[in-house]
Amino acid sequence: MDRRCIIWRFGELFFIVIGVYAVCSTLVLQAYLDPFLRFRSVSSQIKSRELLENVCEPGFTLEKHKGDLHHGDVCRATDRTGKFSCPTGCFNPGKDDGVFCESLDSYLPCRVPTAQLPKHNGSDLHASSLTCNSSIADLDLLLPIHHKDAPFAAALFKSIELHLPCFHDLILVVPPESRFILHAVAPPGAKLYVVPDPLPPRFGYLSQQVIKIFADKFTTGSRVMILETDMVFKSWHDGCFFADRNTIRTFCVDFKRDKASDIWKVGTENAVGAPVTQDCVVNTPFVFPRNVFAALRDHVKRTKGKTWGEFMEEYFEGHSKGWVRESLLFSEFNILAHFMLKNLPEQVELVTTADKHWHMVGKCSRHVGAEVKRNHQLPNPKLTAEYFDIAFHTLDGEIQTLDLQLDLDTHAIAGVSN
Repeated sequence: MDRRCIIWRFGELFFIVIGVYAVCSTLVLQAYLDPFLRFRSVSSQIKSRELLENVCEPGFTLEKHKGDLHHGDVCRATDRTGKFSCPTGCFNPGKDDGVFCESLDSYLPCRVPTAQLPKHNGSDLHASSLTCNSSIADLDLLLPIHHKDAPFAAALFKSIELHLPCFHDLILVVPPESRFILHAVAPPGAKLYVVPDPLPPRFGYLSQQVIKIFADKFTTGSRVMILETDMVFKSWHDGCFFADRNTIRTFCVDFKRDKASDIWKVGTENAVGAPVTQDCVVNTPFVFPRNVFAALRDHVKRTKGKTWGEFMEEYFEGHSKGWVRESLLFSEFNILAHFMLKNLPEQVELVTTADKHWHMVGKCSRHVGAEVKRNHQLPNPKLTAEYFDIAFHTLDGEIQTLDLQLDLDTHAIAGVSN
């Protein structure tokens, strides 16, 4: 046999053996690591407090060590023996450094996200039975955000951590030019989407409003709470957003009786196809059943014979000149609310100034951006010191501090814990 042929045959055999070895090694490695990889995947998705029962094994309860850099969260034995295990998503590294449990994802001290923790809603004014095991645990939080609004996000997310009893997913949607803020701004566990503006640049901020009309494309919960970056939560009462397990609340003021502004009236009637007598942009943030978004888009396509992009052209002229009540002005929240009241009445309870539940307006949140005096010399007119003064005072509460007093004569310093 020709020498070249022999070398060729040996070469073929060598590569076949290497290929078989690689395939077998991959299968063995996958079989070995699969439980660990699946566990990491599951652990990174734990956000809803519905899963709290699985954070600690039976006979153990969660012990938080927030703020302690030398002690991770642990599951402590309820029999008072001092034994501990690690919460789901964390592991015991066996180190002698006092950390006890580390995160599988970061290898830092274990921190069970606040969104998993149960919070007794005893202050609920209506003694509602809504808990994290009811439909509120299937509530998605959606925030379209631009980098110009990113500085507001810290106060908003801190207020969510402090006051929201539970939710399903937190979803952030940014345009490509704002992608750079995500690493610094997005809370752990948030779902992140980068979506180019759906409208031409001449529409400006209306693209962000259109994203909200397509909220069902980014969410999976049965209900969607649409957040605004320039707001903060200040407490939680079920009655701010829900009448019962199956019904959300929409708060509206009457144009005539309450002398409410009707600047959005013409534009809302154009979309809904019915007379409008109220302004329903009252109690931010706004909650909608997830099925309302597709229903509204189908309604516009059926009644207007237009795509949503073509439909939005009807509003361009009104927004390109000074706002006047006769123009078609686009208010996504008014359009969604009135469409829901007209077409999905079984899913919503209308609350007006004459109703007993009206006092819930403003109980749970504060739209700080609507309160501050705007400085139009800034790229973002709301981004003022006044904004943060209001927002941070709203979030103020008891916190462990060390008050110190410095004596300049003796150079001594003394402090007491508050």
